[in-house]
Amino acid sequence: MEKIYLADDNKTNRYVLEKALAAAGYNVRTFKDGRELLDEFLKEPPDIIITDVKMPVMDGYELIKAVRADNTYDHIPIVCISAAYTDLASKIQGFNEGANDYMTTPINEDELTAKIKSLLKVKDLIESLRKSETRLQNEKDRLNLLLSTFNNRENRMVELKKEINALLEEAGKPPKYMQ
Repeated sequence: MEKIYLADDNKTNRYVLEKALAAAGYNVRTFKDGRELLDEFLKEPPDIIITDVKMPVMDGYELIKAVRADNTYDHIPIVCISAAYTDLASKIQGFNEGANDYMTTPINEDELTAKIKSLLKVKDLIESLRKSETRLQNEKDRLNLLLSTFNNRENRMVELKKEINALLEEAGKPPKYMQ
């Protein structure tokens, strides 16, 4: 079950969204501001973050900056929600900070769950791609090691061939078969 962290200073909004998302099958943890969410995030990151923009202590933009400051978490989707900041400039700021989506209230629960589902698919694809990249890099490293071992053995064989030819010449036997 995917884990969602939801930050909103409005208790009613938290309750309504938590119930709707839980009914959609998500494990939802709620926080009253961005600082609370970030503190828990640093201990155990969720699969997705939904954050109000205007909150005390740490607003949604600051939360996004803090999460995006570490590239380890750049694949975790973040959805901004706002009743106060509904203008285009606020939405653009949210995207520029690193939000993956921005919704204004009233929130349509079906739309939100559809967006979450879509964002989680992208997250899973990114994680799968990163695992594949790691496997490919490990295989490349292994092949480079094998190639290096082969080259070292080939060089050693050339050296041994020279040593044998030198010994055969010393013994007065022509090294024909070693050519």
